[in-house]
Amino acid sequence: MARPRKDETMSTVSVRLPKGLIAEIDRYAEKLRAETKLVAISRADAIRYLLQDAIKRPARRARS
Repeated sequence: MARPRKDETMSTVSVRLPKGLIAEIDRYAEKLRAETKLVAISRADAIRYLLQDAIKRPARRARS
């Protein structure tokens, strides 16, 4: 997973998340760490990756 370029401007976004979701994010970050042993992966890195991946996917249609 590529890190953002150093010259890219980032903003801080604070959100409240349930403990269960945070645990899932941390498990995902741990999986990434195991796959990329030479790159330090933080919780914030995992969240950025998950958000970028979700945005790239086609939108699901809402069920009525």
